[in-house]
Amino acid sequence: MLSLVAFISCALSALPSGETVFVTPAQAASLHAAGALVLDARKSPTSPYVAGAVETDWLDYRDGLLPTGRLDSNLERVAKKLRRLGLSHDRSVLVVGDMHEGWGEEARIWWMLRYLGFEDVFILEGGVRAWVKAGFAVSTGLSEARTGPPLVLRNRSELDATWRDVDRLRTDPKAVVLDAREPNEFAGATPFFEARGGHIPGAKNLPWKTLLTPEGSLRSGAELDRIFKDLGITEAHPVVAYCTGGVRSAFVVAVLHHRGYVHAANYAGSFWEWARRDELPVARPSAGP
Repeated sequence: MLSLVAFISCALSALPSGETVFVTPAQAASLHAAGALVLDARKSPTSPYVAGAVETDWLDYRDGLLPTGRLDSNLERVAKKLRRLGLSHDRSVLVVGDMHEGWGEEARIWWMLRYLGFEDVFILEGGVRAWVKAGFAVSTGLSEARTGPPLVLRNRSELDATWRDVDRLRTDPKAVVLDAREPNEFAGATPFFEARGGHIPGAKNLPWKTLLTPEGSLRSGAELDRIFKDLGITEAHPVVAYCTGGVRSAFVVAVLHHRGYVHAANYAGSFWEWARRDELPVARPSAGP
């Protein structure tokens, strides 16, 4: 019988080469069987659940209670919360969401964990629906989290962008700034209590669900690459994505990394932060840059 470490090694070796972010239900089942921690990131999760899943909410890790997408800068506090979920640096993590009905919460958790130094973090492609359709084990309730060992977190700054970074990159001809919100938000609608309406000047609108099929799975690799190429994105140059609070944009960043665009970062503060800073410019299509 394979040891747990050997089993995990075999499971990961079966995954596609490169920076794998999204895994198929079959690949996820291998990770699950090997002892991966399963995190259910759905905003209001309902049955069925991936068997053994523990609930987590991206809102629990943000900086304050006001409309903000910024990650809590108190890493000790974040580490305590993650430890209570059972995380450890030598355990794979499988994040589950609902790519059909959700907002990309699973990718926000993926981004946060990768940013904080966790290596083997994966997203279940197609979400819970795909898991159920594939016939893998489900449960009618979430599992109770078991506290893991003490955690030492680190910031991978290349995965995060500040408003200063975005302000610089938006005028860089080699960089691409992506707005992952809906076209009406890009044009000026403020459905989430943004201080101002519009978008960051120079940004290109890429609604995050453009990357999905109507059934809630990822488009083919060729389709995704064509979308990114049409936006002027290359593997060699920086890309930063934003939305309202860094959730939908985290999904775009996850897909970019999955396709090999590893210079992609998430602006977690996003438009909630940008619009509140009066010194930063905001554009509307009708008004020009």
